[in-house]
Formats: sequence, C-alpha cells, structure tokens
Amino acid sequence: RLTMGTALLGNGFYEYDLFEGRSAPYWFDEYTVNPAGRAIEDPQYKGYLGKALADAEEMRSPERTVWEQNFERSNYPREMWGAPQAQITRKEAEVIDGEGSLLLSNDGDYNRQYTNAGTDCMRVRLREGKTYVVECEWKIVDTLDSYASISVLGEGFQGKTYFLTHEIVRGDSGTARFPVVVDTGKNFSLAFLIGKGGGAIAFDNVRILEGGAGPWRRDFKNGFVLVNPLPEPHNFTESELRGRFGRTGIHRIDGTQDRSSNNGKPVTTELTLAPFDAIILLADRIPVH
Repeated sequence: RLTMGTALLGNGFYEYDLFEGRSAPYWFDEYTVNPAGRAIEDPQYKGYLGKALADAEEMRSPERTVWEQNFERSNYPREMWGAPQAQITRKEAEVIDGEGSLLLSNDGDYNRQYTNAGTDCMRVRLREGKTYVVECEWKIVDTLDSYASISVLGEGFQGKTYFLTHEIVRGDSGTARFPVVVDTGKNFSLAFLIGKGGGAIAFDNVRILEGGAGPWRRDFKNGFVLVNPLPEPHNFTESELRGRFGRTGIHRIDGTQDRSSNNGKPVTTELTLAPFDAIILLADRIPVH
C-alpha cells in the first residue's frame, strides 16, 4: 500500500513484483473497485478514483527553526566541525547563493574514504523522540568519482541519509528536503559527506526544523489517498479526513485480502495510519470541471 499510495501522489505507474520482473503477477484489492465500493478483479473498474482534483499535499505539523546557516561569514561556523578539505568558499563559480557556501572536496585520493563536515552536537542540539526536517541547497562544483550525502547521525541511532548518487556531474544542482524521526540515541549531528576519490560539492542555506513533516494526501474525484512515510503512526482527525475539499461519505474499500484495512466501513470520526503505510478511501463524488 505504501508504494502504490506513493505512486498515486505523483501520477506514477505502479506494478508489484515479488522478485524482479519474473514473478507471477499479483492483484490487490486497491487495483479495481466497482461503483458500489467493492473490490472486484475486473479491469473494467480500473481508474475508479477518477481524475485528481489537485496535486499531492504534505500535511505538515507545526515547525520551529532549530538551526540555520547560510555561510555568509568568512570564518568557519563555530557550531560546526569539518575535515581539512571542508571550507567556506567565496569563489563565484563555487558559491550557490550570497557571498559564501560550504565546500567539501577530495583530491582523488582513493585511500581516504571520505571528506565530511557537520554540526557540533553540543551547540546544535537535536532531541530524542522528536521529528526534524532538513533542508538545504547543493551544487556539484567538480564531478564526483563516487557520491555525496547528507545525514543525521547519532550514538545508538541508525540515522537517516539523503544520498546524491545520480547527480554527480559538474553543474548539477538542486535542493534537498527530508524528514528524520530521532526515535532513539543521543549526540545527534547533521553531517555532509563526499565519498573517496575526486570531486567537490557546495552546500548552502541549510535549515533544521523541529516538526514541519507529516503524512501526504491527494484528492481524486471519487476518493483520496493518504500516505504515512514516517516511522511512527499518525492519527487523522475528522477535520483532516474531510480535507480542503470537505469530503463527505468517506468509507473504506470493501475488499477481501486485508479486512482490517479494507472492510467497507464508513470512516466518520478519525483514522490511525500505521508507520510506512497508505490507504485509499472512497468518498462522495466531486465533479471535475
């Protein structure tokens, strides 16, 4: 459900294979649903949700800025640590925004595993049990031989990593935004890293937000999809279920494979969605003009 729900958020194509493309095809309740809301294995009922009413939206929680840095000062930020090849650059070709950016580089030495920089856990405090969002801009200054990444690390915490594995060519640039649930551990740090070999990458306009993350939703003519990508359950209130389109007649698909999720019952007050899960809910039709 998580992968199918995510595909629905962005007009994606969805197919389930147990092992590569050689396994027997699987059919799920969510594939075809008749006008009565019953899951029936019949291709004539595909597209039962109808056209999308809007783009996907993230239902963000309230947020506050824990730390931000735009590297405008000449000196290295005192709340950060860095390897010798981590510096503040002021070269026009390397700066992303303003007067300076954080630059990480390697000189092609494959004996050195990586070059990194990060926040001092005693000066930029991230707390156990909190959800954070990391935002930043990045630019490949010199083509990377391996990879670059942005991570939240900690003692006793497996961490959350945003990898730049495809964007490694000089001139590639973009933004990163990803949530992290710090569910256990201590001494957390936001770390920037490039792998062994040669290359250079710049980072700028870095922010760590407490909160600011949540489940995703997309409304269609005959229902909507909810996706919870976080490792903690989310309880949707009646107001959140109705959403900005004021949905009425909300009910579950009447399926056969997982009756705990698709039992055909109305959803009138609230709904709890498990971690890394999604659900398609049916609702009264809204015409699309």
